[in-house]
Amino acid sequence: MRWNPLVLLAFSLGASAIPPTDVGYDLLFADTPKEVEQECTDAPGLPSFFNGNFYISGPAMFSIGGMKFRCALDAFGKINKFELANKQVCFSAKMLRTGFYNDSIKANTVAPGLLFLGTDPPRKCPFYNPMCNMLDSQGDNNYVNTLKLGDDYTLISDTSLMLDFDPKSLRVLGHRKFKEKSWVHKLHIGALGSAHPLKPQEGNFWVELLMEAPMMGKSYLDIYKMSNNDNGRVRTLIRSIQTNNTQYMHSFGMTKNYVILPFNLALDMMKAMPPHPPTMENAFVPDWNGIHVVSLDNGEVQKFDLEPFFHVHVANSYENETGIVFDISQFKSNPFKGASVDMKLQLNATVRDNNDNLGELKRHHLHLAGPLKGQVTTEMISIPGRSTDFIKINDKYSGVHYCVYYANEWKHDDQHYASMAVLKHNLCTGERQYWYQEGWYPSEPFFVSGSENTEDEGSLVFTALHGATGKSHLVTIDAQTMAEQVKVELSARIAFTAHGEYFPNKSEL
Repeated sequence: MRWNPLVLLAFSLGASAIPPTDVGYDLLFADTPKEVEQECTDAPGLPSFFNGNFYISGPAMFSIGGMKFRCALDAFGKINKFELANKQVCFSAKMLRTGFYNDSIKANTVAPGLLFLGTDPPRKCPFYNPMCNMLDSQGDNNYVNTLKLGDDYTLISDTSLMLDFDPKSLRVLGHRKFKEKSWVHKLHIGALGSAHPLKPQEGNFWVELLMEAPMMGKSYLDIYKMSNNDNGRVRTLIRSIQTNNTQYMHSFGMTKNYVILPFNLALDMMKAMPPHPPTMENAFVPDWNGIHVVSLDNGEVQKFDLEPFFHVHVANSYENETGIVFDISQFKSNPFKGASVDMKLQLNATVRDNNDNLGELKRHHLHLAGPLKGQVTTEMISIPGRSTDFIKINDKYSGVHYCVYYANEWKHDDQHYASMAVLKHNLCTGERQYWYQEGWYPSEPFFVSGSENTEDEGSLVFTALHGATGKSHLVTIDAQTMAEQVKVELSARIAFTAHGEYFPNKSEL
């Protein structure tokens, strides 16, 4: 076994108290800018139904010119591509040469732009341009999710901006341009979006959100669609809802007839203006206003009130005889602040192990009819004391009744936050199964279907960092049994990642 020199040094300095669950966890937040041109490895265990590409992006460069990012989500991104076909894995990786990245490299410092938590040391503006970090921003450090619109590939985040890239070379092509006449209200700016647009079971389009920030007056939340038929170049407004504040909504739910919107977090951009630092940390405002259910038929909005919560990811939503089943990973305080995102806190084992703001997967029954009409009944799905998030399902079951979800689970050993596992949970039988290897840190698992008829027949694909060696791997496991199929060591370490997406080659469509 090859041990990473940083890990050996830690032990030589007396750090032998590091539990096996935590060894090398810090490497998820260490610079890894190395780029890789296509490197192929034989993978005899790769199932024959794989014939496509898996893309997963995330931060890879956490500092520049003596200035460090405080939040991993602010760091310079890298896109990783895995070509999976013919019993072979081909790996490529490229830094995302965005406007933000290029400006930063040119200046050898962190360029202007709104950040989650800012930098250490903090960026400064000249006295004659106190808003330099807001007004001079490219705003294109996007790598949270990958979306395929017809033949186009684009990177998205929680902003309204999308970043097109070439799926072969991984070269950034520029900011995505739309062709429709804007519907944004006067004296408003289309500022925010969702990193998780949803595709209905019927229809060749995606449903997405646009949050309008006002220069004066109230805000709006717009629901719109993008068709694959025109490569998503024309956005069509479905509904526009007036809101008291500019909502921040990383994900949302959708069924055949409804869009489900949890109102719990807003942005007040005045709090990111001078003399305040230009950070989301300052702009975030708790804004609980229940769960809004919007009819796609007539635009009617029904509000359901329940105990306040914050959220990042929705697992799934579907309709039943009396209303809507809404499964969501929720937090008791803002998950975009504190130990969950602050790298200094995240790298302190004591702090992260004692962080009690954990993702709890809950099922909310939103009663639209029957004796409980207008009420919500709630049940816990995940194991209390563990954090469950980065949830994936078989996409063929999105918006309809389902049984199985997959997720990352932190605190798998009920003690150490860095004890990470990939979870399979069958909600219909109650059975839980795991892929867990001590000292390995898996990314979000993506489900690749191997059958048209069986919900869990297929494979999960994800990356995993082995902390002791500092080596990353591409892993596939059987989605039914959770048995390992492929584990390919990679020539470049992959740090913390956001969301992965698998796209079958055209011959498979």
